[in-house]
Amino acid sequence: MKLHTLLFIAIAAFSAQSASATVTLQFGQTGVARATGFGNAAGTPTNGMRWGIVIDSANDGFGAGNYDVFDQNTSGFLKLSGADDDDYYVTTGLSTVSALATGTDAAVSAGAITQLSNILGPTFPSGVTSGDAFRIIWFDGAPASGSFYGMLGNTGTTAPFVIPSDGSTQSFADFFVGNDPNKQANLQFPGGTVIPEPSRMMLLGFGLVGFFYRRRR
Repeated sequence: MKLHTLLFIAIAAFSAQSASATVTLQFGQTGVARATGFGNAAGTPTNGMRWGIVIDSANDGFGAGNYDVFDQNTSGFLKLSGADDDDYYVTTGLSTVSALATGTDAAVSAGAITQLSNILGPTFPSGVTSGDAFRIIWFDGAPASGSFYGMLGNTGTTAPFVIPSDGSTQSFADFFVGNDPNKQANLQFPGGTVIPEPSRMMLLGFGLVGFFYRRRR
């Protein structure tokens, strides 16, 4: 094999390795705090809810409350009213759990999230970079028309929610120190057309028949 071919392969391998996006996000840390209290539509901390993150790749704000229904098992750019948006959803395959107390936590709590390991691999999606803001998203049931979800972000000086540099691990446990209130899934996917029950359909049918019969008379 020629020297320039070997050199090209080596450069390509190095480029692929350097472009990897194996960052880890920690939302709980021993001796600091746990991220707990993620709840359903009623605000009750609940185990077994799926969660992930949404990244604002254009840093122009999130479309929270306006996202079209999407597959919670598939990462990708979300849509708003059928149009592509710049917010990128990262699925985790993880669910909320009960977490042991640590640091400032008072006791074992339900509705906790842990960490995302080696996300966004093997490369950042187009438009997503280190420093982009993200929010945690969780679902009160699988996304569907009218179902509920919640989103939580932090733009403050304490543990701002941004994607760290490639290959690094970032803890956001400081954000959950102290008063970590329950978090309600208070956002709703756009509702579909309500389909009448069969009994109501029959009543409507009889009403229409009577209406036309009366007009004929």
